Amino acid sequence: STSPSKAFLPDCDSSPHDFGLSQSRCVFLENRFKLSDLGGYLLGLKGPAESLVSQPALPQRIYILPRHGGAETEPIVIEASKAVFDVHVAHCHDGLPLGWQSPFVQDRKEQDFVTIYTSSWDEFPEGSLFGEWNDDDEENTWPFDLPSNVPRADMNKTPRARLVRHVVDIESREVIDRGVVAGCEDLAMEHPTINCSYTGNKDCRY
Repeated sequence: STSPSKAFLPDCDSSPHDFGLSQSRCVFLENRFKLSDLGGYLLGLKGPAESLVSQPALPQRIYILPRHGGAETEPIVIEASKAVFDVHVAHCHDGLPLGWQSPFVQDRKEQDFVTIYTSSWDEFPEGSLFGEWNDDDEENTWPFDLPSNVPRADMNKTPRARLVRHVVDIESREVIDRGVVAGCEDLAMEHPTINCSYTGNKDCRY
C-alpha cells in the first residue's frame, strides 16, 4: 500500500475549485483570493462570492503531488501567471503535448513535464468574485429589485472562458508555455471534459 499525498495551501482563503489527474500526479490550480469579511460570511450577512476578493497582482499557484503517495509526498509549488483565473481542469497528462517541440526540452524525460488543460478567463480584475464584471453606474436591468449588498454580476460582461493549455516543467518549477489551444481561439469553452476512461492519457484529443 502507499501513503496518501497531502498538501497544505498556505494563505489560501478559497480552496481550489477543481483538480486534474495525470497517470502519476494530482494537479491543483489556486486562483488568488482573500476572504474580506469572515465575520459577515459566518453570520450569513454575506454570501461566499461576495466575501471573496480577487488578488490579480499575485501569481496563480499550481500544486503538483504524486497521485499514488509514496515517499515523495511533498507538493511541488509553482508560481504561474498573474491576473488569470482558471476555473475547471479538463484534462492532464504526464509529459509534453503531442507534437510539441521546443529546443529547450531536448533530451529531457517525459516525467519532467506535465500538461494541463483548463477553461480560463484571461481577465481577473480586482474586486469581489463576479461582482467586478458590472458597471455600478448602470441602472438595474433585471425585472426585479436586487438587494443593495448583492454583487450585480452582468454575465454579458464576463469574459469568455477559453480552453487553455499549460506546459509545466517540473524540474525548473515553471510554466514554460501557456496559451489558448490551437483552433479554440474564438470559442467559449465552459466545463470542458473528456471521457473519464481517458483520464491521464496523452493521446486524448477531445
